[in-house]
Amino acid sequence: MRCPVPNCHTELKGDEDLCPGCGADMRAYVFAVNQPSLVYNRALDLARSGYLEEAARAVQWVLFAKPSDKDAELLYAKIRILQGARRDGRNLLRALAQKHGNEPFSECVKACFEWLRQNPVKRKAVPQDASLQK
Repeated sequence: MRCPVPNCHTELKGDEDLCPGCGADMRAYVFAVNQPSLVYNRALDLARSGYLEEAARAVQWVLFAKPSDKDAELLYAKIRILQGARRDGRNLLRALAQKHGNEPFSECVKACFEWLRQNPVKRKAVPQDASLQK
């Protein structure tokens, strides 16, 4: 990470509070740069715990702060699928595959598609006496 002060751009180490080149306070800058990663990790924990709505909101914030975060894009697609919006999730995965092409990341997208094929949506059984007749 480099100092954001114009005409400085000194390489910063993670534990410095002040820029060694210009003396600027870097605490707020380092916090702001690291915030999307912290929120992503929180979203991942929420999703693993089953709090999908909260996880989706957290990932949306990460994507707002860092639109090019591939991991957040993939996590959001997975969350949408788990929320029951499989079509939306599939569309997101297709967009990711087209956007990132042949990168190793697309292998993860392909794995998600394979998981979708192996876990089709099953219709709920409707009891015989639940007819629409009155």
